[in-house]
Amino acid sequence: MNQAERNVEATRPDHVAERLYQARRFDISVDRPFEDFRRQYEEAVPPYDPTAFNALVARGAPWTDVLSLMRERAPNGFLIY
Repeated sequence: MNQAERNVEATRPDHVAERLYQARRFDISVDRPFEDFRRQYEEAVPPYDPTAFNALVARGAPWTDVLSLMRERAPNGFLIY
């Protein structure tokens, strides 16, 4: 650990934890301008509906109900959070 890292660690509040992890990032070329691609993606991927999911939690629904809701709300398997 270098001096800068020790300085950051010394000033970090007790309730804050640092987790290092490795991530893989994909850069995908598309055949249209970014704004067009983003619009098309957002049309195909619905937003997360906290009300629907919170209702499942409130009634203690089984995981199969969560999967059913996902199939209904996110036919492509993705939601925008």
